[in-house]
Amino acid sequence: MPLETWVSLATIVAAAVAMWASMRKWRTDLKVDIEGVRTELKADIEGIRTELHDTRTELKADIEGIRTELHDTRTELKADIEGVRTELKADIEGVRTELHDTRTELKADINRLDDRVYFLAAGLQPRLAPAEGE
Repeated sequence: MPLETWVSLATIVAAAVAMWASMRKWRTDLKVDIEGVRTELKADIEGIRTELHDTRTELKADIEGIRTELHDTRTELKADIEGVRTELKADIEGVRTELHDTRTELKADINRLDDRVYFLAAGLQPRLAPAEGE
């Protein structure tokens, strides 16, 4: 082989070795960069996990507080409803008693009126009873 061929081959080999060395350095730098990013991501993920854990703990406490508050409110409402129910029953009983008394008075008034009408129909002069309270 001529000398020029050997020189060309040596140049190609030298260029290949230089490229390989350059690529190796670039690859090493890339690995270091990737490892740095990976470490940062792990730290960020751990920070997010810690933050989520803290938030979850706070939310659990808030939810428990709301549950307690709802339970207390429900208990108060039950007591209030029972009180209103008792008052309503008493009011209804009062109205029933009043209605019964009014009905009794109305029956008495109707009976007196029936007696007057009977006396008038029989031709008798009815004796008017004085009104109550007179």
